[in-house]
Amino acid sequence: YGIYFLRTAGTTTQTSNIYNNKIDTLATMNTGPASGISGIFVGSLATGTTNIYNNFITGFSMPASSGGYLSGVFVDSVSSATVNLYHNSIHVPAVALTDSIYGVFVNSTSAPGATVNIKNNIVAVNAGKDSSYCISRVGTTGTFVSDWNVLYAGSKTKVGYWQTSELATLANWQVSSGQDARSKNVNPAAPFGGAGQWTSAANLHFTSKPSNLFAALPVGGITKDIDGDTRGSFPYVGADEISGSPLTGVERASEGTPLSFALHANYPNPFNPTTNIRYTVARSCFVTLVVCNVLGQKIATLVNVYAEPGSYSLQWNGTFDSGVKAASGVYYYTLQAGEFKETRGMLLMK
Repeated sequence: YGIYFLRTAGTTTQTSNIYNNKIDTLATMNTGPASGISGIFVGSLATGTTNIYNNFITGFSMPASSGGYLSGVFVDSVSSATVNLYHNSIHVPAVALTDSIYGVFVNSTSAPGATVNIKNNIVAVNAGKDSSYCISRVGTTGTFVSDWNVLYAGSKTKVGYWQTSELATLANWQVSSGQDARSKNVNPAAPFGGAGQWTSAANLHFTSKPSNLFAALPVGGITKDIDGDTRGSFPYVGADEISGSPLTGVERASEGTPLSFALHANYPNPFNPTTNIRYTVARSCFVTLVVCNVLGQKIATLVNVYAEPGSYSLQWNGTFDSGVKAASGVYYYTLQAGEFKETRGMLLMK
């Protein structure tokens, strides 16, 4: 284990924090009754709260054909306690095991009072075997909540194992589990060291600003990242934060709360190569702003956050989420804020 935290049953309610750790290249298998290897293991939690946040968990240099399980984080035997996994970066490379591989494994929540929350994490598993999963949730007792994560399943990995079902894709996982409605399936390691990606397999810092798909929901009390950098109103998922917002160029105006939702005409229009888009949010709600081509196909996600009331502006540089530059032509941008929805057109001329 990188970290092994076991608390036997007791009446004292306490809060335990496991944070700002870098766990890299675990190479020795636990050979006990349940042989395996875990970046962070927590178990026998009868009461209180255990917070696991801002950790890098990566590596796992296993010998060929090793037996036993592997997990980035293993949560075991929770009765009337709460476990919160927030803002962790977990990377499991291809390893040779005869048992299962998990990014996060929630093994047992044994009482109705048990709660496990998994939010704002990056879980990337790239295992070349069928029994490998980003998230596994066994059992039905207690409360399980997972959302706002990046769940990347590479090679033969499946996004999830829900109770008794293997779920290959994020869409399958969302439907069967009812979880991760706002999570994304994007690869933070393609390629390592590329723009907006992880630095390397052993270094899970972002090389530069990642795309808006890595935007997270702020969690109260987690105001710094693994390096002590400030998390703003629009933080990133994972343990690392880049100064500024993942919503590149988004600024909130200082005027009072607007009375209504609105999407304003972009300016300039026509434009080349950039244009400005303004919108207002009348109440706290989830907000998306996307750009589509004339066929209605989404090509760029500019905003994907829970936003407070206010007036906002951003700049679009005519680049798709894939990194491809848009060609000349008509494009449409749509604001969805709660039940409000409006679409406007713009013209790119080169």
